[in-house]
Amino acid sequence: MKTVWICLKDLLQAVRDGKGLLLLIVMPLILIAILGSAFGGQFAPAQGVMTFDFALVDEDGGVMGEAVRSFLSSDEFGDMFSVLETTAAEAEKHVNAGNLAAAVIVPAGFSELFMAGEPVELTLLTDQTRFISPMVAESLLQNFAESLSAGQLAVVQAVSGGYADGQELASLGEAVALDLQATMPQIKEELSQRDALITSFQYYTAAMAVMFMLFAGMNGLQAIVAERRNHTFHRLAASPLSRSQFVWGKFFGIVAVCFAQFLVLMLGTRYLYGVSWGSRPWEAAVVALSFGVAVSGLSLMSSALVQNEKTLMAIWPIGIQISSALGGSMVPLAAFPPTMQLVARVTPNFWGLQAFTQVMMGQALNWLLLLPLLGVGVVSLGVATVRITRI
Repeated sequence: MKTVWICLKDLLQAVRDGKGLLLLIVMPLILIAILGSAFGGQFAPAQGVMTFDFALVDEDGGVMGEAVRSFLSSDEFGDMFSVLETTAAEAEKHVNAGNLAAAVIVPAGFSELFMAGEPVELTLLTDQTRFISPMVAESLLQNFAESLSAGQLAVVQAVSGGYADGQELASLGEAVALDLQATMPQIKEELSQRDALITSFQYYTAAMAVMFMLFAGMNGLQAIVAERRNHTFHRLAASPLSRSQFVWGKFFGIVAVCFAQFLVLMLGTRYLYGVSWGSRPWEAAVVALSFGVAVSGLSLMSSALVQNEKTLMAIWPIGIQISSALGGSMVPLAAFPPTMQLVARVTPNFWGLQAFTQVMMGQALNWLLLLPLLGVGVVSLGVATVRITRI
């Protein structure tokens, strides 16, 4: 119960802080309006789908494997993605490392099963930490499969009627490939509309939300600094309140401030700018709580490890700016070169931004995106608890 009272005290103190509210609420709303308007052209459908690197693994080596290769390597899609042929092991390694957006694997025996009218299936590996390329890859293969099903029906009818020998079957396979090529303009048009799934206002709402939740962590730092200056830690030894209860109270207090700030931003952007938070806004709330856990843990760990007050209050804002610049809060992640996209993953901004934009685009939240945030928060809280209780 004492932990709860400390949490409520810090939350009320944040609400009563006029300058703090100006920073945590008004400033992000202003920046969202400025950035959302200034960079709207970069998110317009006319800009086309961003370019991705896909891997193709052809373990079949037959006619239909060649059809898949021709489909993916078509000039029609040349401005949307590039295709790299490799092995299954290499493709999986590069996708997991974030070097490739997706990999399509044509299994052995694909052509034989296709000609026999048996169910066939392509394997798709995607980098789920990206929020557009998995949707593009899934839509691409879905359209491909639909066209393939119609072609397979024609092949099965020819075989069952005794109208086709081996050479004619090969010709039918090539005909299926030609039919697939005929559908490419329509498929490209559908894929090009993916850019409209997120607007500049949505992106920068998510970007500013994660950046300014980091600023909310400064409340925890300031509170710890004040407690240290007032010798509260030393008085705890003579009080019924343990230091671990104090740390946990501060932890939940920062989480509460972050979450309250997010709710205000969520409602403010919804009614001021018409920003859509997707069909499941409760998932966005879960993301905010997870991000708050990371912010709170990092804030408390910083205060526990850095004893000099001036150094502590100088390091945190610098860290916010670096994390925001690398994590996509200032420049869209899609504009980063591949190497910088890998570097971005060390920042909490990256994971929070990926999760928020995924929810905004109407996708089911990939809960794995929250694990780095929760992991950082729990580990940092553990370090802070051990360190502070030994002071």
